[in-house]
This record gives sequence, structure tokens and C-alpha cells, in this order.
Amino acid sequence: MNDPASAISLTNVVFPTPLLPTTVINFPHDLPPKIMAFQHILYENCITKIKFTIVVLILIMTGTIINILTVLIGSLLGLLFGSKLSDRVREAVLSALGLFTLALGMQMFLKTSNALIVLIALVLGVMLGEWLHIEERLEKFGQKLQGSFSRSLRSQDLSRFVEGFVAASILFCVGPMTILGSIQNGLTGDYSLLATKAVMDGFASIALAASLGIGVAFSSLVVLVFQGGLSLLAFQVQNLVTPAMVSESSATGGVILIGIAISSLLRIRKIHSANFLPALFLAPLFVALLATFTN
Repeated sequence: MNDPASAISLTNVVFPTPLLPTTVINFPHDLPPKIMAFQHILYENCITKIKFTIVVLILIMTGTIINILTVLIGSLLGLLFGSKLSDRVREAVLSALGLFTLALGMQMFLKTSNALIVLIALVLGVMLGEWLHIEERLEKFGQKLQGSFSRSLRSQDLSRFVEGFVAASILFCVGPMTILGSIQNGLTGDYSLLATKAVMDGFASIALAASLGIGVAFSSLVVLVFQGGLSLLAFQVQNLVTPAMVSESSATGGVILIGIAISSLLRIRKIHSANFLPALFLAPLFVALLATFTN
């Protein structure tokens, strides 16, 4: 009598998921009905896991998805009507966004349970940021990247497509609001900050597309990779942080957000907001240290 195992051919089906362990299931071709039913249950279970993974990805990428849509819509409007938008209207919209960002930052800060932790994190964080010249390095990186592409344009006589793509990618991805919003979206699922940034990027893309063309719309691919990557990274380490750590980091981010509103949007006073970014990581560290010494 032949070995039953040798009479059954198996087909390996692999279900890779970015957030769950890779699942491998053997599907026999010739099995009794009960075993076939069990096989169907296993298959449905894998499909459920895949669907769950997709839902989780959408949740932690919501802010990035909104940002991509606003860039695409703004680019389209810029190509069609950008030249008809006056400077006065642009300034008014920027002021409205600045006031909203200021209010959002205050709301985030008021959720703190220990304002002293936020203060210490901000003071030590900006000292570290100034020592590392974070904002200066970000600006130089953007200028260097744009300059290298500009030289390429002159030497190779390419269209303005590349120039629009690079300028928009730098504008939309190099900045403290991008980093802060992506981390917040990945850790807590709150995409309000990225949604605010998305509105600003949408209006910026109108102006850029009006002068630099369709290349601005393709910068949405960079937004997807960069912002989405930061959110996914933050999601992967969420098991290492407690609700208190998230709360104080968010409150610290709220103060940084107020600085962005005052400096970049309302233009009341110049503040090097990017140099405060280390405070986002110091705040949860201090929460962990405090919990260690009090227990």
C-alpha cells in the first residue's frame, strides 16, 4: 500500500505581511471533506489577518494619504488656475493656517500631566539641537539637493519637470512638522497634525505647480515614502512606549508646533523650530526615568 502522504501533493502558499509574521500554509489537493473544511478555515484566517493588516496600515498612514491627495489636488488646481490666485489671498490663507496651528499646539500642550517634564525636555532638547545645528543641516541638505539637480538641468537641458519635483519634495518633506506629524500618526493614530500640514502643502502645491509644472504632483511619491516610512517606524516601536510617554511627547510637540506657527506661518518672530526636535525623544525618556525612580 502506498504511503498516503506520498499520494498528496502540496502547494505552499505564503502570505507575507509587513506587520505580522509571514504565514505559510500547505494546501493539499486531495483531502477528505472535513480536512478540506479545516483548510478553508485556515485560509479564511489568513485572509482575515491580511485584511486586519491593511486596516492598520490605512490607520497609521491616514495623514500621509491625506497629504498625498492635497498635493495632487493642489497641483491640478495650480496647473489650471494658479496664476489667478492673488498674493493677498495666499497671505490670508497662510494667516488662517497659522492661527489654527497655534490653537492646535496649545490644545496638545494642555494634555500634559507633568509640565515640568515638557519644560526640561524643551530646554535640554533645544540645547542639543543647537549643538547639532539640526535646522541648519536640514536647510543645507535641501539647498545641496536642489543645487545638484539645478546643475543637472543646465548641463542636460532637461525640462522643468525635475526642478518642480525636487523643489516640492524638499518643501513637503524637510521640516519639523513632517517629522512630528508622522511620529504622532504612527504612535497614536492621530493624524490631525499631518492633516494641517496637508492643507498647507495643498496651497503651496498650487503656487509651485503654476510656475514649475506637473513635476510638483509627482513629489507625492516622496511624501508617501518619507512620511509613510516615519509613521511605520513609529508604529513598530509603539509597544516600547507607555501612554504617559506618548502624552508628554505629544505635549512637547504641541509647544514646538506653537513655535512653527509663530515663526513660519504668522511670521511674528524667527524661531529655529527644528532645533527643538530632540525634545520629542527626551520627554518620553524622562517619563521612563521618573517611573523607574518612583517605583
